[in-house]
Amino acid sequence: MSMKDDLLRILDQLHREHVSRQELAERLDAGAEDRQAFRAAVRELEADGVLIRVKRNYYAVRGRARLVTGKLQCHRSGFGFVIADPDCHPGGDVYVRAADLGDATHGDRVAVQLLDARPGAAPEPPRPGRSGPRLEGRVVRVLERGTPRIIGRILFLKKPVVIPLDPRFHYTVHPVNTDAFELADGDIVSVSLTTEPSTRTRPEGRIVALVGKPDDPELPYKIALSQHDIPTEFPPEALAEARRAPKAITAVELADRADLRHLPAVTIDGETAFDFDDAVNAVRCPDGHYTLWVHIADVSHYVPPDGAVDRDALRRGTSVYFPDRAVPMLPEDLSSDICSLLPDQDRLTFTAELTIDGRTGRTTAARFVPSVIRSRARLTYTQVAAILDGDPSARAQHPKLAAECDGMAELARLLNARRRQRGAIDFDLPEEEVRCDPAGAVIGIFKAERTFAHRLIEEFMLAANEAVAAYFQSRELPFIYRIHEPPDAMKVQELAETAACFGYAFDPNAEAFTPRDFQALADRFEDSPVGQYLAYVMLRTFKLAVYSERNSGHFGLAADDYTHFTSPIRRYPDLIVHRLLRHALAHPDSPTPPGYDTAALHEIAVRASEREREAVEAEREVLAWKKAEFMQQHVGGEFEGFVSGLRPSGLNVQLTRFFIEGFVPLSSLMDDYYVFDERRHLFYGERGGRVFALGTPVTVRVDRVDMVRCQTDFSVVGGGGVAADAPRSEARRRSRSAAGPTSVKGRSTARRAEAKSVRPRVKTHRVKPPSRRRDGGSRRQGRRSR
Repeated sequence: MSMKDDLLRILDQLHREHVSRQELAERLDAGAEDRQAFRAAVRELEADGVLIRVKRNYYAVRGRARLVTGKLQCHRSGFGFVIADPDCHPGGDVYVRAADLGDATHGDRVAVQLLDARPGAAPEPPRPGRSGPRLEGRVVRVLERGTPRIIGRILFLKKPVVIPLDPRFHYTVHPVNTDAFELADGDIVSVSLTTEPSTRTRPEGRIVALVGKPDDPELPYKIALSQHDIPTEFPPEALAEARRAPKAITAVELADRADLRHLPAVTIDGETAFDFDDAVNAVRCPDGHYTLWVHIADVSHYVPPDGAVDRDALRRGTSVYFPDRAVPMLPEDLSSDICSLLPDQDRLTFTAELTIDGRTGRTTAARFVPSVIRSRARLTYTQVAAILDGDPSARAQHPKLAAECDGMAELARLLNARRRQRGAIDFDLPEEEVRCDPAGAVIGIFKAERTFAHRLIEEFMLAANEAVAAYFQSRELPFIYRIHEPPDAMKVQELAETAACFGYAFDPNAEAFTPRDFQALADRFEDSPVGQYLAYVMLRTFKLAVYSERNSGHFGLAADDYTHFTSPIRRYPDLIVHRLLRHALAHPDSPTPPGYDTAALHEIAVRASEREREAVEAEREVLAWKKAEFMQQHVGGEFEGFVSGLRPSGLNVQLTRFFIEGFVPLSSLMDDYYVFDERRHLFYGERGGRVFALGTPVTVRVDRVDMVRCQTDFSVVGGGGVAADAPRSEARRRSRSAAGPTSVKGRSTARRAEAKSVRPRVKTHRVKPPSRRRDGGSRRQGRRSR
């Protein structure tokens, strides 16, 4: 029996939450000659998560102590939440006060001690949108630092400091090598931390790169790319490998492929797309069934495993799309040339040929073959939508393809009906479309038009992805799935309480809620003024979809098996799926290619999920900056809009003309004393009865634009509604007149006392005291404190 097994046996016998290393050594009777083996066994138990070090030589036993491990997500105001690891089930995220964060900072993986109710604290009242008391904890140990590199603005004060651009990092960094670059006040730099953050000392770091100057028009892009570790340049060896790829298809390459060049395949993409990785066509057979062909660019043919291009693609994980540019995953010699399904060009593809029941929409047979196709046309969503709407000019422009598009639309409707019948969640959230002039300046941000042409391609891609995943699941082969796990029961309850505030009853079975329950709710609020808000609340209820080597199904799609197969030019997991599928078809006796066992696929899945999240964050940050830059041109202008969100400190307003949202601080509503009614989710004026609720039309003026936080502040200059049931002052006036005249102080006292009984529980705006930095200094103090 190994020393590790002996320690596990001792821990089972102790039945305690905590144990010291000295006690373990004494019970194990470990002498000086066993010291190294003992320490190695303890470290191994730490790595396995059995023991969690809470002090230097003091450990908590996992599963017994009230400890939760997970990733810390801080808020700009100082507090944070710990998102528990999958094997921890505390009943929700754990709230951590700023004073209880210790040395931990945003992105760290931490161990949190759950706390009981604080002595003397009043019990927390129930609140719509949150079920049960909030879990609260204190960080006892930082298990793993999450951000060894910081992007910040350097200021040359008494001593130079770097202030992180991300406000969730509550400390400043002292750079130790300012002479390594030609730096000026306000420059954006990348700093690698050499000492960890602490409540007692300011961390130090080495400047590793000058990201940009304050007047650089490319600075927002550089910041996003640096902050999320997205490379813009390809390694020379990757570029050389991509250039060596053949520019034309040879007879040798066609030897073992199905020749599908006779099929009328077309690509359907957006107007600005430059890489075309999928083409489709469909036909209805005499027996009433459909045959659908989904042709995907055969990137795996040109990108060999562990080559220079493959290693760089794994590092990137995905392409990144900004409003006016893209950062591709593959070099352009591949992504925009030989791998792109250009019209009237022979291209190597991997084809999924699906037979679909013409009555039920169910896939009854699937065949996957390496192939060669020749795209008939490069169509856009706008063109296909016009063809389907019967536009004579659009149909005359593509007379041979118009009937083809009609047939594909019939099949897409059938597939969509099949998905909705099985309960797939399907609500369309609006997306932004940024329009720029030739010089790159933003001329407008609008709600992107979504037509049935988008739905057509989505349905075909979903069908192909499900068919590939079902093939591997049936053969029980190692694979990368795209999974979406069911939401936590507590978050579902919070959604139900929020929906109830707006009159939508939602009471799913807590033990076995299904996607159909959520889709039924979405159908009910779809056309409501609060529909968009509730859709976002529902979206936050769900977990993120991720890549995984284990198949747990896709909750949102109501699919037992799902993967990503259709975009190998821009997603690395799709490239891996192509390799696995090619090998499984060509080698039925040894269907798993070397180097792609379950452990290797797990590492790839984790990496791809992380890179996907970083890309989404980078895209969101640049889009927010574009919106702020555009609104800066309209400071002082007035726009029509409607209330799109409320919080105790103010309300969000979405403009009607532009797809831009801004914030109206409560302090800017000067015509009345406004109270936030949390139960009914609205603001009402105590004297005039003016009401601001979700969907209320308003006219706003652009007051200021904060380019650092990318936030636009509005003030209301018109609009607002009146609610007949809003608490008004008439009852108070009657009670005051009956009681006779009172002093000013008496009237105020009576008013406050009555308000407590008349008004529902509310939150009012309060001015916060100056927040404290993690190094102890106040944000309102002068330079000397820094």
